[in-house]
Amino acid sequence: MPTRTASAGQVTAGIQRDSEGKPRRFTLTLGRETVSLDPGLPWIKADTYKWVTRGLIEQPQSFHVHADGTVEINGEKLSLDAPDATRRLETEINKHHDLPAPARTVPSQPAAVAPTPASPVADHVVFRVKLDRFGHLAIDCHAGEEHTSTSLRGLPSLIHNGLMLPPAQFHVDPLQRHVEIDGARFECSEAGARELEAAPQRPLRPRLADSSETPIEVRENPASPSGFDLRFVVTHAGARFEVKGHLDQEKLDILQDPAKSNLLKPGMLLRLVPPLLFVRRRRPDGGEERVPELPDFDYLRATAAQLKEFLNHPLLRRGAGPVPTAAPAPTARFAEVVALRVGRNPQNRVSLWLEAVTRQGEVVEGCALTHHNVAELQRRGLFQPHLDVTLALDHQTLMVLNQATHKAEKLVVNPQSPEEDLARASQMLTAALRPPLPGPPPSAEPLPEPGGAAPPGAVGLAGIRGADVRPSSPPPSVGSPPAPLPAVPPAPAAAAPPVAASPAATPLPPMPAAPPPAAREEVYPVPQAPATTEGATGDAGGAGVFPVADPATTLEQVFRTVAERSGLEVQDVRLSLPPAFIDRRFEVLAFTGQIIEAMQDLRAPDFAGFYLAHLGNGRVLLVYANQGRRVEFGVQRCELQISAAADPDEFHGPGLLGLAQDAEGTFVFVVRPEFRAWASGRERLFAGAAARFATPAEALAAAETLVWIWPSLEVEGPASKPERRVEDED
Repeated sequence: MPTRTASAGQVTAGIQRDSEGKPRRFTLTLGRETVSLDPGLPWIKADTYKWVTRGLIEQPQSFHVHADGTVEINGEKLSLDAPDATRRLETEINKHHDLPAPARTVPSQPAAVAPTPASPVADHVVFRVKLDRFGHLAIDCHAGEEHTSTSLRGLPSLIHNGLMLPPAQFHVDPLQRHVEIDGARFECSEAGARELEAAPQRPLRPRLADSSETPIEVRENPASPSGFDLRFVVTHAGARFEVKGHLDQEKLDILQDPAKSNLLKPGMLLRLVPPLLFVRRRRPDGGEERVPELPDFDYLRATAAQLKEFLNHPLLRRGAGPVPTAAPAPTARFAEVVALRVGRNPQNRVSLWLEAVTRQGEVVEGCALTHHNVAELQRRGLFQPHLDVTLALDHQTLMVLNQATHKAEKLVVNPQSPEEDLARASQMLTAALRPPLPGPPPSAEPLPEPGGAAPPGAVGLAGIRGADVRPSSPPPSVGSPPAPLPAVPPAPAAAAPPVAASPAATPLPPMPAAPPPAAREEVYPVPQAPATTEGATGDAGGAGVFPVADPATTLEQVFRTVAERSGLEVQDVRLSLPPAFIDRRFEVLAFTGQIIEAMQDLRAPDFAGFYLAHLGNGRVLLVYANQGRRVEFGVQRCELQISAAADPDEFHGPGLLGLAQDAEGTFVFVVRPEFRAWASGRERLFAGAAARFATPAEALAAAETLVWIWPSLEVEGPASKPERRVEDED
């Protein structure tokens, strides 16, 4: 009769005695875990450390503790006074019970040697059949990485879940003594198990799905708040269920729950924060981190194919195929598109039609004017990078947003709109196209009406989506980029390269040359660069090198000169931050053209520029911010702050003496030597914000490579002559 093998760990029995040495109760010990068998305590409560649940021992068939400490276990009655009570208790608690005899015995004949099971076939489901502890047939089903175990009564669930092909005839004995499949009878015996294992391998095992297929399906649905529907299959309690519906956080929670779905890799998290879909990876400490290869996905600007590709990415989904190859390079013909036209299509009166016109006057075969088609054109780079062209989910509201000036132009168009509105929509889309490439002018021949037949040889609009398309006319006011700033003139002694922003920082406007002298002028003497640095370093305050000793005047002059030479508009606003201050005046110079309406705008990580805060009584603060980092100069104190969440480092006393800009576009703040020594350990943190510090001696030594903003300084060599800085009177 088959029996189980004894567990490696053995429970030892003992007797707990009182202070007089009388036995009180039995104890059981396994390693460092000890339980007391108190009177009236059932086994489920006596097993404090869950030895049975952990599989260390088997639960006794019967167990009872009497008031005098006597234990009845598995039909044996063990008294505390018995000499071999502990040995007998150990035998009973460590006993592995015999398995019951099978319903039908194996015929008395020489047992054949069981063949070695074949290795699982990679492209088909594999079955393994054995006898469970009750002598019934148990089936293990291996489908790739998925493993399912069931009894004969669970065979219908295998068929329902697609793990087994439905046979023509199928019957299970009510007492599970045998099963009949397609006229063949398989008994609950070792021979029957081998026969049943071999039978389904041929006609009943289904073919596994290709791992390169995409089990997460995405479809467009204008009725969905997100514009998409999801469809995928999950396994719950051994059964498969199809999940389909709108793309929302509820569906994503089911998709990323390991107990409900095994489609995503362990630790991958999905968060739907309109208009973005976040992908995060759970860290071992319980926190979350970004996945560099999977940036935040803007699903409102994507198509169903792009979202499907994103959700089935090999880094996100289990068993996903290789990363799809990039689209073929666009042909040169697509770069000839110079205009987009919106019109009606006689064959499709439900939606408007979008066509493209090439430089030679050819009309490109179009597509429907829908939200996802416009988003596809935006994603492929058809429009100018600083313009955000979108069409609402209802496919009617067209908007062109200038991200530099935060000005938007909207237009509602539908199949019932007049021709004037369709012409205006065509102008908006054409104006948003990229600047033109050099080439012959477009043909003057009249163009066919939208929706009409395309001329021979016209290309499809689907090909334009992957092309670098450039129009022929500049955009109107809403789509026009900021006016280009003049380049910085090189220093007379050495030709400096064009000024460009640091790669890690927000692009900064280069400083143009100083304006010509006005009729009324105020002269500031500018010293010549000394041959040695002793004069500059010897004067700690820097008054011998830079003309204005008043710190407040220095801060205002630096701000005014930056604003004047950059050509940007200064925003004079009143902001409040209760309870710190109410209605304080700020003069803001935003390099990105951002409109400042609250203090949160100045503290935002995407703000880049200078601003002057007026504290009253002639006191001012000059602040430079970029990439979330802030450099603040005041009359009585200065601060450096590496992020909005970090506490600022404070320097007591004034620090700023002047401002310059190097060939890479980095602002060089000329500061007092004591400030430079204090900030030396923090300066590297501001390299990504296009800012660094220099003492007067260091700045004058490198004067030939700098463009001086304030005070103005032109160097021709060691023996340069002083020049005079001309300022307009305030």
